[in-house]
Amino acid sequence: MGHSDIQIPSIAFEQGEHIRFVGAKMAVFVGSELVSLLRDERPNIPWPAHWDMLGGGREGDESPADCALREAEEECGLVLNAGDLRWGRAYVNSRGKAVWFFVASVPPDRAAEIALRDEGQALKLLTADAYLTHPKAVPQFQQRLADWIAGL
Repeated sequence: MGHSDIQIPSIAFEQGEHIRFVGAKMAVFVGSELVSLLRDERPNIPWPAHWDMLGGGREGDESPADCALREAEEECGLVLNAGDLRWGRAYVNSRGKAVWFFVASVPPDRAAEIALRDEGQALKLLTADAYLTHPKAVPQFQQRLADWIAGL
């Protein structure tokens, strides 16, 4: 991974309605592998049956970082904190709304804490290369992961 210095804009930690964003996703590395969630196979959701990153929609006036951290716990049981975050950036989604993408990392022994919850069909640990080249990975998250790897 090679990114030791944290690169996250301070606004990522600010709460309040003045922070305009609709959701957050996060690439969570457990050691050298990425937690990926196989989305449900329902026609009414974007990217059904694709490998996704952890994350989802904003609740209340939470900060972008709080949104991503809460979603990680809800989706796979992994309790993360702001100190686990390594990188973050705001993006604009296909509907013109602001969304955040974070990268977090924890030691490999934390893999034992990961368990499928109420969303998705399966959880899997993948290398970054495997996610970036997977034909059923969500394309915009492949690109955002690639942005982090490229140091953008």
